[in-house]
Amino acid sequence: MNIELRKIVESQLIEDLIFYGIDTVDVRFDWSNSCIEGHDGEYFGSYLENYSGILVFDKMENLLADGWMDFIDGPKLVVYWNFIETWKGSQRLAEKSTPSVPKHVLDKINKI
Repeated sequence: MNIELRKIVESQLIEDLIFYGIDTVDVRFDWSNSCIEGHDGEYFGSYLENYSGILVFDKMENLLADGWMDFIDGPKLVVYWNFIETWKGSQRLAEKSTPSVPKHVLDKINKI
């Protein structure tokens, strides 16, 4: 994933975090232990796959989210959390453990 595509993917994942109780945009993604999971496509001159093992931290290095992203193929790239757990300290804020396209993502697609 090139830098341009990564910025777009991370931006959409940050927007999607709001639906799981995280409302800050000042975050850091850690892709170092992520794994490709088989769904692939090409966008903005770069190769994209769905990844598991994505960690998101706040500016104090507190874990905010741990998840698996996916995307919807189409003329406009739509990225979302396929699985996710969000945290505030040791308190779990939300968990999405069933793979599906969430309603808020379907609503977003219908507006495109």
